[in-house]
Amino acid sequence: MRFSLAPSILLAGALCSAFLTLPAGAQTGTVVGRVVDAEIDEPLPGATVRIKATPLGVSTDRDGRFVLDRVPAGPAILVASFVGYLTVEREIIVPRMDTVFVDVAFDPTALRLQDVEVTGRRATTYDASYSFAATRTA
Repeated sequence: MRFSLAPSILLAGALCSAFLTLPAGAQTGTVVGRVVDAEIDEPLPGATVRIKATPLGVSTDRDGRFVLDRVPAGPAILVASFVGYLTVEREIIVPRMDTVFVDVAFDPTALRLQDVEVTGRRATTYDASYSFAATRTA
């Protein structure tokens, strides 16, 4: 009786590749959280939350909540931003096939925007079809 190793080698190779190649969902996790104003503990709807160095990002809902799905498992940097506040970066660990909860509180006094005054007037004594004036104060 003659025995060939070729089918055995093929079967062993197929089993190894099946175990080494996990589904993409098995190598990712979920990041869930809420973004608020630290001083008054009010939600910040429309804040941007993303994972640095990835295309993953969302905006918070009206309650300041967000969900980021399919985030690569392992260490990551969560970046949150909102108009009028300094951007917040937080180091997180995303568990494989699990969820990490991250709350972000923005300090409202962290960033002050410049004042801008815009004044317009209706043309009455000259031929220009437009009129504007702007003042920048620092």
